[in-house]
Amino acid sequence: MLTIYYRLYITSTLSGILFALDQSNVLKDIHKLEPLVKDILPLPQKLHDKAKRLQNIEDIEVMFPEFKAFTDATE
Repeated sequence: MLTIYYRLYITSTLSGILFALDQSNVLKDIHKLEPLVKDILPLPQKLHDKAKRLQNIEDIEVMFPEFKAFTDATE
């Protein structure tokens, strides 16, 4: 489950459906397994831990060099 979560970065809801678990149990299991697996396999770094609200165009250019445009896909 952990390797699929990191490889495909699917939601905990979809993981719960795939593995017949409740969404909260998926997250609990992932948090328990991460420290054990990190010693054996290299896990990708989570970028959302470093995320911050961008305040101006200069911050955006630092975070996304050579960007052309952003598309807002919210409903």
